[in-house]
Amino acid sequence: MSARLNKQHPSWKKSRIGLTVELAATKEEIQESQQLRHNIINADRYEESNSINKDYYDSHCHHLIVRDYYKGTVVACTRILTNNTPCHAHNFYSENRFDIGDILRLRGKIMEIGETCIHPDYLNSGATLILWAGLSRLIDIHQIDYMIGCSSIPLSHGHRSAQAAIQYLREIYPAPKHIHIEPHHPFQLDDTIPADKRALPSILETYLHLGTHVWDNAGLDLKLNAVNLFFLLEIDNLNPSYRSTCIERQLGPAIKGGCTGSVYL
Repeated sequence: MSARLNKQHPSWKKSRIGLTVELAATKEEIQESQQLRHNIINADRYEESNSINKDYYDSHCHHLIVRDYYKGTVVACTRILTNNTPCHAHNFYSENRFDIGDILRLRGKIMEIGETCIHPDYLNSGATLILWAGLSRLIDIHQIDYMIGCSSIPLSHGHRSAQAAIQYLREIYPAPKHIHIEPHHPFQLDDTIPADKRALPSILETYLHLGTHVWDNAGLDLKLNAVNLFFLLEIDNLNPSYRSTCIERQLGPAIKGGCTGSVYL
Protein backbone atom coordinates (compact mmCIF):
# COMPACT_ATOMS: atom_id res chain seq x y z
CA MET A 1 0.00 0.00 0.00
CA SER A 2 1.36 3.41 -0.91
CA ALA A 3 1.64 6.05 1.76
CA ARG A 4 -1.03 8.10 0.03
CA LEU A 5 -4.55 7.03 -0.92
CA ASN A 6 -4.62 8.02 -4.57
CA LYS A 7 -7.75 8.46 -6.68
CA GLN A 8 -8.42 5.56 -8.99
CA HIS A 9 -9.95 5.63 -12.45
CA PRO A 10 -13.72 6.16 -12.07
CA SER A 11 -15.72 2.97 -12.47
CA TRP A 12 -19.21 4.12 -11.40
CA LYS A 13 -21.40 6.77 -12.99
CA LYS A 14 -23.54 9.26 -11.15
CA SER A 15 -26.43 7.53 -9.40
CA ARG A 16 -30.02 8.42 -10.23
CA ILE A 17 -30.33 10.14 -6.86
CA GLY A 18 -27.41 12.33 -7.88
CA LEU A 19 -24.85 11.38 -5.22
CA THR A 20 -21.16 10.93 -5.97
CA VAL A 21 -18.23 10.05 -3.71
CA GLU A 22 -14.62 11.13 -4.01
CA LEU A 23 -11.48 11.99 -2.11
CA ALA A 24 -11.26 15.74 -1.61
CA ALA A 25 -8.53 17.04 -3.90
CA THR A 26 -8.42 20.74 -3.05
CA LYS A 27 -8.32 22.98 0.01
CA GLU A 28 -11.78 24.23 -0.88
CA GLU A 29 -13.23 20.71 -0.95
CA ILE A 30 -11.71 19.96 2.46
CA GLN A 31 -13.25 23.16 3.82
CA GLU A 32 -16.66 22.06 2.51
CA SER A 33 -16.25 18.88 4.56
CA GLN A 34 -15.19 20.88 7.62
CA GLN A 35 -18.18 23.18 7.21
CA LEU A 36 -20.58 20.22 7.19
CA ARG A 37 -18.87 18.90 10.33
CA HIS A 38 -19.33 22.23 12.09
CA ASN A 39 -22.99 22.43 11.18
CA ILE A 40 -23.70 18.96 12.54
CA ILE A 41 -21.25 18.45 15.40
CA ASN A 42 -21.36 21.89 16.96
CA ALA A 43 -25.09 22.54 16.83
CA ASP A 44 -27.98 21.02 18.77
CA ARG A 45 -30.02 21.38 15.62
CA TYR A 46 -28.83 21.69 12.06
CA GLU A 47 -28.22 25.29 10.99
CA GLU A 48 -26.43 26.40 7.83
CA SER A 49 -23.17 28.20 8.62
CA ASN A 50 -19.96 29.14 6.87
CA SER A 51 -17.93 28.23 9.96
CA ILE A 52 -15.72 25.15 9.90
CA ASN A 53 -14.79 22.39 12.34
CA LYS A 54 -11.04 21.86 12.10
CA ASP A 55 -8.28 20.27 14.15
CA TYR A 56 -4.62 19.32 13.90
CA TYR A 57 -5.30 15.96 12.25
CA ASP A 58 -7.12 17.40 9.24
CA SER A 59 -3.91 18.35 7.45
CA HIS A 60 -2.67 14.74 7.75
CA CYS A 61 -5.89 13.02 6.73
CA HIS A 62 -7.62 12.19 3.47
CA HIS A 63 -11.18 13.49 3.33
CA LEU A 64 -13.87 11.37 1.69
CA ILE A 65 -16.89 13.38 0.62
CA VAL A 66 -20.33 12.59 -0.79
CA ARG A 67 -21.73 15.36 -2.96
CA ASP A 68 -25.20 16.08 -4.24
CA TYR A 69 -24.25 16.38 -7.89
CA TYR A 70 -27.27 18.49 -8.82
CA LYS A 71 -27.00 20.97 -5.92
CA GLY A 72 -23.20 20.90 -5.82
CA THR A 73 -23.10 20.60 -2.03
CA VAL A 74 -21.25 18.15 0.23
CA VAL A 75 -23.84 16.10 2.14
CA ALA A 76 -21.69 13.47 3.88
CA CYS A 77 -18.06 13.11 4.83
CA THR A 78 -15.49 11.21 6.80
CA ARG A 79 -11.74 11.54 7.17
CA ILE A 80 -9.14 8.82 6.83
CA LEU A 81 -5.76 8.20 8.43
CA THR A 82 -3.67 5.08 7.85
CA ASN A 83 -0.82 3.64 9.85
CA ASN A 84 1.62 4.34 7.03
CA THR A 85 0.46 7.84 6.15
CA PRO A 86 3.14 10.41 6.95
CA CYS A 87 1.82 12.18 10.03
CA HIS A 88 3.82 14.40 12.36
CA ALA A 89 1.34 13.54 15.10
CA HIS A 90 2.74 9.99 15.11
CA ASN A 91 -0.54 8.59 16.36
CA PHE A 92 -4.17 8.02 15.56
CA TYR A 93 -6.84 10.44 16.73
CA SER A 94 -8.39 7.57 18.74
CA GLU A 95 -5.27 7.44 20.91
CA ASN A 96 -6.24 10.81 22.38
CA ARG A 97 -9.39 9.19 23.73
CA PHE A 98 -8.40 5.57 24.45
CA ASP A 99 -5.46 3.32 25.26
CA ILE A 100 -5.45 1.15 22.12
CA GLY A 101 -2.11 -0.58 22.59
CA ASP A 102 -3.60 -3.99 21.75
CA ILE A 103 -4.88 -2.60 18.44
CA LEU A 104 -1.52 -1.10 17.51
CA ARG A 105 0.11 -4.48 18.04
CA LEU A 106 -2.11 -6.15 15.44
CA ARG A 107 -0.27 -7.23 12.31
CA GLY A 108 -1.70 -5.58 9.23
CA LYS A 109 -2.74 -2.30 7.66
CA ILE A 110 -4.99 -0.05 9.73
CA MET A 111 -7.34 2.62 8.46
CA GLU A 112 -8.84 5.06 10.97
CA ILE A 113 -12.01 6.91 10.05
CA GLY A 114 -13.46 9.76 12.03
CA GLU A 115 -15.58 12.91 12.10
CA THR A 116 -18.17 11.03 10.03
CA CYS A 117 -21.19 13.24 9.32
CA ILE A 118 -24.37 12.93 7.27
CA HIS A 119 -26.54 15.96 6.48
CA PRO A 120 -29.88 15.34 8.26
CA ASP A 121 -31.80 15.81 5.01
CA TYR A 122 -29.87 12.91 3.48
CA LEU A 123 -30.04 10.31 6.25
CA ASN A 124 -32.57 8.26 4.26
CA SER A 125 -31.31 9.15 0.80
CA GLY A 126 -28.64 6.49 0.38
CA ALA A 127 -25.82 8.87 1.37
CA THR A 128 -24.61 6.49 4.09
CA LEU A 129 -24.40 3.63 1.60
CA ILE A 130 -22.62 5.81 -0.95
CA LEU A 131 -20.11 6.93 1.70
CA TRP A 132 -19.48 3.33 2.70
CA ALA A 133 -19.13 2.41 -0.99
CA GLY A 134 -16.20 4.80 -1.19
CA LEU A 135 -14.64 3.42 2.00
CA SER A 136 -15.16 -0.14 0.85
CA ARG A 137 -13.49 0.60 -2.46
CA LEU A 138 -10.49 2.09 -0.66
CA ILE A 139 -10.30 -0.92 1.66
CA ASP A 140 -10.21 -3.28 -1.32
CA ILE A 141 -7.80 -1.23 -3.42
CA HIS A 142 -5.30 -0.64 -0.64
CA GLN A 143 -5.75 -4.05 1.06
CA ILE A 144 -6.67 -2.69 4.48
CA ASP A 145 -6.85 -5.29 7.27
CA TYR A 146 -8.53 -3.27 10.04
CA MET A 147 -10.73 -0.20 10.25
CA ILE A 148 -10.86 1.65 13.57
CA GLY A 149 -12.34 4.83 14.99
CA CYS A 150 -14.51 6.48 17.60
CA SER A 151 -18.26 6.94 17.53
CA SER A 152 -20.11 9.35 19.79
CA ILE A 153 -23.43 9.22 21.60
CA PRO A 154 -24.64 12.75 22.48
CA LEU A 155 -25.60 13.45 26.08
CA SER A 156 -28.11 16.08 25.00
CA HIS A 157 -30.95 13.69 25.92
CA GLY A 158 -29.41 12.89 29.28
CA HIS A 159 -27.00 10.34 30.70
CA ARG A 160 -29.69 7.71 31.15
CA SER A 161 -30.34 7.48 27.41
CA ALA A 162 -26.64 7.00 26.64
CA GLN A 163 -26.31 4.46 29.46
CA ALA A 164 -29.20 2.44 28.02
CA ALA A 165 -27.61 2.41 24.55
CA ILE A 166 -24.26 1.27 25.93
CA GLN A 167 -25.98 -1.43 27.97
CA TYR A 168 -27.61 -2.61 24.74
CA LEU A 169 -24.19 -2.87 23.07
CA ARG A 170 -22.84 -4.79 26.05
CA GLU A 171 -25.67 -7.34 25.94
CA ILE A 172 -26.19 -7.77 22.18
CA TYR A 173 -22.79 -6.96 20.67
CA PRO A 174 -20.09 -7.88 23.22
CA ALA A 175 -16.58 -6.96 22.08
CA PRO A 176 -13.70 -9.49 22.04
CA LYS A 177 -12.33 -9.99 25.54
CA HIS A 178 -8.76 -10.64 24.35
CA ILE A 179 -8.44 -7.06 23.06
CA HIS A 180 -8.38 -4.51 25.86
CA ILE A 181 -9.46 -0.92 25.23
CA GLU A 182 -9.40 1.62 28.05
CA PRO A 183 -10.74 5.19 27.90
CA HIS A 184 -8.54 7.96 29.25
CA HIS A 185 -11.60 9.64 30.83
CA PRO A 186 -14.08 6.86 31.70
CA PHE A 187 -17.81 7.38 31.56
CA GLN A 188 -19.28 5.75 34.63
CA LEU A 189 -21.94 3.17 33.77
CA ASP A 190 -24.99 2.32 35.82
CA ASP A 191 -25.68 -1.40 35.37
CA THR A 192 -29.20 -1.03 36.75
CA ILE A 193 -30.40 0.89 33.66
CA PRO A 194 -32.06 -1.49 31.18
CA ALA A 195 -30.76 -1.84 27.62
CA ASP A 196 -32.38 0.30 24.94
CA LYS A 197 -31.12 0.70 21.38
CA ARG A 198 -33.17 3.82 20.56
CA ALA A 199 -30.34 6.18 21.53
CA LEU A 200 -27.85 4.55 19.16
CA PRO A 201 -26.77 6.99 16.42
CA SER A 202 -27.64 5.75 12.94
CA ILE A 203 -24.00 5.69 11.86
CA LEU A 204 -23.15 3.43 14.82
CA GLU A 205 -25.95 1.07 13.81
CA THR A 206 -24.43 0.96 10.33
CA TYR A 207 -21.06 -0.03 11.82
CA LEU A 208 -22.74 -2.86 13.72
CA HIS A 209 -24.36 -4.13 10.51
CA LEU A 210 -20.91 -4.20 8.91
CA GLY A 211 -19.70 -6.62 11.57
CA THR A 212 -17.89 -4.04 13.69
CA HIS A 213 -16.87 -4.62 17.32
CA VAL A 214 -17.78 -1.74 19.65
CA TRP A 215 -16.35 -1.63 23.19
CA ASP A 216 -18.80 -0.68 25.93
CA ASN A 217 -16.27 1.06 28.19
CA ALA A 218 -17.00 4.56 26.96
CA GLY A 219 -15.01 7.73 27.37
CA LEU A 220 -16.51 11.03 28.49
CA ASP A 221 -16.07 13.99 26.15
CA LEU A 222 -16.99 17.14 28.07
CA LYS A 223 -16.17 19.43 25.14
CA LEU A 224 -18.75 17.78 22.89
CA ASN A 225 -21.09 16.78 25.73
CA ALA A 226 -20.97 13.20 24.48
CA VAL A 227 -19.57 9.78 25.23
CA ASN A 228 -17.08 8.16 22.87
CA LEU A 229 -17.01 4.49 21.96
CA PHE A 230 -14.09 2.77 20.24
CA PHE A 231 -14.82 0.45 17.33
CA LEU A 232 -12.84 -2.08 15.32
CA LEU A 233 -13.77 -3.75 12.05
CA GLU A 234 -11.71 -6.78 11.04
CA ILE A 235 -12.01 -6.70 7.27
CA ASP A 236 -11.95 -10.51 7.05
CA ASN A 237 -15.16 -10.46 9.13
CA LEU A 238 -16.86 -7.74 7.09
CA ASN A 239 -20.49 -8.51 6.29
CA PRO A 240 -20.25 -9.78 2.66
CA SER A 241 -23.13 -7.58 1.52
CA TYR A 242 -21.02 -4.51 2.28
CA ARG A 243 -18.12 -5.48 0.03
CA SER A 244 -17.57 -2.91 -2.71
CA THR A 245 -18.46 -5.39 -5.46
CA CYS A 246 -21.75 -6.26 -3.73
CA ILE A 247 -22.58 -2.59 -3.17
CA GLU A 248 -21.93 -1.90 -6.84
CA ARG A 249 -24.45 -4.61 -7.72
CA GLN A 250 -26.96 -3.12 -5.24
CA LEU A 251 -26.56 0.29 -6.83
CA GLY A 252 -26.64 -1.12 -10.34
CA PRO A 253 -30.34 -0.45 -11.05
CA ALA A 254 -29.84 3.18 -9.93
CA ILE A 255 -26.87 3.86 -12.20
CA LYS A 256 -27.61 6.28 -14.98
CA GLY A 257 -25.23 5.74 -17.88
CA GLY A 258 -23.73 8.38 -20.10
CA CYS A 259 -23.21 10.98 -17.38
CA THR A 260 -20.12 13.16 -17.31
CA GLY A 261 -18.54 14.86 -14.38
CA SER A 262 -19.35 12.15 -11.84
CA VAL A 263 -16.36 11.20 -9.75
CA TYR A 264 -16.02 7.90 -7.97
CA LEU A 265 -12.93 6.27 -6.49
